[in-house]
Amino acid sequence: MKLSEIFKPQFIISNLKAYDKKGALEELSQIIIEQNPSLNKRSLLQVLLERERLGSTGIGDGIALPHGKLAELSNLLISFGRSINGLDFDSIDEQPAYL
Repeated sequence: MKLSEIFKPQFIISNLKAYDKKGALEELSQIIIEQNPSLNKRSLLQVLLERERLGSTGIGDGIALPHGKLAELSNLLISFGRSINGLDFDSIDEQPAYL
């Protein structure tokens, strides 16, 4: 599988409006739902938030990699967001996440 097959422009937010982790996850969930209306936004957001409760996906150096698994989704989807000001993502280095 090529990254170009799953990393598509319609799943990119170049300037997240969110000020916190939950807001960023909501924005990223929304663009996935817009392209996949059969998915339930609440379920998607819940899966992402539950994963964050297990441990932050903020890996440091300004990067967070939130992820989750939905039973009704058989293929891989990637959404990408950039925060100009950075977000508190509970990263391991305690620095804001920008990507």
